[in-house]
Amino acid sequence: MSLLSLSYFLTAAEELNITTAARRLYVTQQTLSSHIQRLEREYGVTLFNRKPKLSLTPAGERMVRYASRIVRLERVMRAEFADLDKNAAGVLSLGISRMRARHFFHRLWGRYRKQFPNIEIHLHEGSADVLEKLALSRKADLCVGVQMQSSPALCLKPLLREEFFCVVSRELLRAHFGKKAAAAVRSLARGVSFEQLPPLPLLLLSPVNRLRRLVDQRFDACDRVARPAFESNDLELLLTMCESGAGLTFVPATSLFLRAEGLARAERLYAFPIRGLSIETDLVWPADLEPPQYARAFIRLCEEEFAQADAALRARSAAYLAALREADAQ
Repeated sequence: MSLLSLSYFLTAAEELNITTAARRLYVTQQTLSSHIQRLEREYGVTLFNRKPKLSLTPAGERMVRYASRIVRLERVMRAEFADLDKNAAGVLSLGISRMRARHFFHRLWGRYRKQFPNIEIHLHEGSADVLEKLALSRKADLCVGVQMQSSPALCLKPLLREEFFCVVSRELLRAHFGKKAAAAVRSLARGVSFEQLPPLPLLLLSPVNRLRRLVDQRFDACDRVARPAFESNDLELLLTMCESGAGLTFVPATSLFLRAEGLARAERLYAFPIRGLSIETDLVWPADLEPPQYARAFIRLCEEEFAQADAALRARSAAYLAALREADAQ
């Protein structure tokens, strides 16, 4: 039995497409097919129906159950060996949302590599729904995502709670309010409700995104229907569209006040906090597996990095909003 063959088989079973699975594994289709055929010969079974399209046979479905356990146990064994020997190599499988990766991963990576140079990090990016599935299926040791759902099968550690902002270009807001723009800015800088949102074009995340769901819930609560002029799952694109004056969008504080480019962008936009609405970044991992020492170290680094981010966000957003409340709109 080859652990590599089992791992390749699991990827093929997940994709149910040899071309896609091979591309994901960075191997040729012939190599992937050879591994699957090797398993079929070894166990005397047929794992896939090839026609009319690729699907698992009853034997293939059973193989998925056993192979998943075998691959997971091998990872656990390697983790325990790595704990016993500080020089041992290991793999930390990390799931993270694209937004959190952009703002936090480079700092986590630099600090972690200094402590554990022999531990590889395999990164999986995805939405909160994808990350939860990765953790529940034990394909990821740790997952960092936004608005993660609590589950008896998962340990959940909150890392950061941040404000949610309504963002609009300065030119568009001034054009909308005219001579009342200065007073409107000072008022909105104290916090805005969805009932108070100006009737401007909406630039929104796609409906499957959890941040978009929060926005939709708030619109529903005040009997308004969110009719987006533009939708995208790329938050950076929405901010770029917003800067160009295309409409109004909603972003978390990290997109504006954590890094230099965000601070520069905030100076070109008006950003108003949504009253009573915040988002949470959480760290989750399988509840039935004790994280190895090198994974526990990563958890501690996350706690430290996000605590520093929290302090920076609070200070910078407070200073920004104080300036808006005091200044006249030009």
